[in-house]
Amino acid sequence: MRLLIDEMYPPALAGALRLAGMEASTVAERGLAGRADLDILARAEAEEYVLLTENVADFTRLAA
Repeated sequence: MRLLIDEMYPPALAGALRLAGMEASTVAERGLAGRADLDILARAEAEEYVLLTENVADFTRLAA
């Protein structure tokens, strides 16, 4: 599983997950810091990432 970690999480989370053997990247590492939720969701889908976010309401609406 590939995780794309949204901006509300500390960047250290991605590092800790990588140390544990997971493929993880942050929104900032992918050049998406400050971008619209729709852009982030589109990139996650295009690059086959699972998006880890606390912004469930907005992303659920966009995914529908």
